[in-house]
Amino acid sequence: MPPLFGSDASRLSTTPDVPDDVVEIGLLLSSRRAEALLALSRQRHQTVAHILRGLIDQAIANAEA
Repeated sequence: MPPLFGSDASRLSTTPDVPDDVVEIGLLLSSRRAEALLALSRQRHQTVAHILRGLIDQAIANAEA
C-alpha cells in the first residue's frame, strides 16, 4: 500500500476498536536503526510506539515554538 498524506489519510478504514481520530502509519528503518530503537525500548522499559510518539510530540512542539 502506498503512503498516505494529508487528506488521503482520512480515507483509511478503521476497526470498531480504534477511535476515528487514530491513523496508523508505516515506518521503514534500516535494520541497524530498528535494532537500536528496540534496544532503547528495552532500556527505557517503554514500547517503541511510546518512544516514537514522544519524539514526534517533541519535534512538533519545537517547530511551533
